[in-house]
Amino acid sequence: MASLVQWKADAAEALKQALTQLRAGQVVGFPSDSVYHLAACALYPKAVEQLRSLCPHGTLTLALAFSSEVFDWLPTLRGAGLRVARRLWPGACVLRTRPCPTGSLLNALPESVRTLLLDDNLLSVTTPNHLSLRQVAYHLAAPLVIAAPGPGIRTAAQLAQAAPDAALILDGGEATDSRPPTIVRVEGKSVQVERDGMLGAGQIEDVLPCRIVFLCTGNTCRSPMAQALCVQMLADWIGCAPQSLPRHGYVVESAGLAAVAGEPASPDGVVIVDRMGADLSRHRSQALSYETLANADFIFAMTHSHLRLLKDLQVDVGPQPRLLSRAGDDVADPIGGPPEIYEECARQIHAYLRDLLPELQENA
Repeated sequence: MASLVQWKADAAEALKQALTQLRAGQVVGFPSDSVYHLAACALYPKAVEQLRSLCPHGTLTLALAFSSEVFDWLPTLRGAGLRVARRLWPGACVLRTRPCPTGSLLNALPESVRTLLLDDNLLSVTTPNHLSLRQVAYHLAAPLVIAAPGPGIRTAAQLAQAAPDAALILDGGEATDSRPPTIVRVEGKSVQVERDGMLGAGQIEDVLPCRIVFLCTGNTCRSPMAQALCVQMLADWIGCAPQSLPRHGYVVESAGLAAVAGEPASPDGVVIVDRMGADLSRHRSQALSYETLANADFIFAMTHSHLRLLKDLQVDVGPQPRLLSRAGDDVADPIGGPPEIYEECARQIHAYLRDLLPELQENA
């Protein structure tokens, strides 16, 4: 029977013992927010083979200490797969996708381990929510492979019965949920919930769309016009109604760096955008938030001064903000000007969006 070590009583000592066993080529059990898992170091083929035998129906998954490490294994990860990793990790979600043939650390693993990890030529990767697994993945300084031996194993004692050959089990108390991690399969632009688990289909669907954010000062002129025109352009390209765009992979937003919440769009902007086939009538201004930045895939600012203000905020989340203009031109504020100025501004924005459209299409 496997030895049990209390994780909460002395986490440092439990971590030390777990690392010692993993580095000796042994299988070790760990708590998680879902069911208990077993783990092995990927540099030991026999340990990974033992893990496979102890978890005959479990998905062998690479466990990362940090979400950013996903690029070491999946260097070309883009689109929906990248959004799953960015928005659901650490968490009870496993990403299964096809690794590229070159540039992946997968190629450095023993051949027998690669064979076990690749199921239907798909690699499973996660950043676990539970601190014990993330700390071990960090301090091991080698790839960590995990799997669950079966559903409903919520205690260390149950795991010890299911996997008596495990060298050690960290006892973190009873798991809060009996469901396993959700498995999301991504191949190109195809996304499928392959196994239901702790995360529901609705939670998965919320993170899949490409989120595009346009920024200006007050969020009543330039960024709302960019938002409305971008929505219409993407909807025309897909062939869907603008309101159904999120179901087709896009959420387009706008915000202001000095916005007063709840203000309507400038009347002249509403009229000009309507003439161009887009709708701005229901817009209400909002201030830029941390959540908006963190969840964005693209952030486009109207001027260099907006970029400087964003840099001064020193909020290190989300993508690198960019100018809407690829050429580096500012979009001047039309507020207070005649309708002709608004029309010129809208057409300038539309031209810049045309230049960006291929890139936005590629990231659906």
